[in-house]
Amino acid sequence: MNMNSRSRPGRDITDEDLNKFLSWLDPDGEESGRKYREIHRCLTGIFIRRGYVNAEEMADQAIDRVIHRIARDDSFEGADRIPYFVKVAYNLHIERQRKKPLVLESPAVDANPDAEKEDLCLEHCLSQFQPDQRNLILAYYRDDKRAKIDCRKNLAEELGMTIEDLRLKIHRIKAKLRPCVKDCLAQEKIV
Repeated sequence: MNMNSRSRPGRDITDEDLNKFLSWLDPDGEESGRKYREIHRCLTGIFIRRGYVNAEEMADQAIDRVIHRIARDDSFEGADRIPYFVKVAYNLHIERQRKKPLVLESPAVDANPDAEKEDLCLEHCLSQFQPDQRNLILAYYRDDKRAKIDCRKNLAEELGMTIEDLRLKIHRIKAKLRPCVKDCLAQEKIV
């Protein structure tokens, strides 16, 4: 994606705005690019779970809003920027919900900002794990009821271990994951 071409009607993003935003994410150019991609992926995931078919476009719009905000005032403080992006995405979601006509047959949308923040923090923390550990824990919690039991048996067989060994391995991964998620959720520096 060419980030220089990102704009919305009436609210163009200049190269200066974009550079200020990327510096705000991280002073190191490579690291800011990595963080940008991670945030975009996480926001896209949130919008997908919210049922948006245009989830990537919604993630772009949320990031555009943050870019405009940073261009006006970059006084945001806090080591972790994720809660700020979650709040912006939540606000964008609420705006879209207000514009939608009410359809009585549709399932109620969970408008819990804490759930979005938890999802984004979980995705952020999982991205710090090795791919095999990340894939294992995601596979372990996939499915429901009988399908979950069968999936776990298959995982244990594929890995050549007993179900008890698999549970222990998952327990160890969760023991590393919990503090990261807890620290991420504690970052309440949402502007």
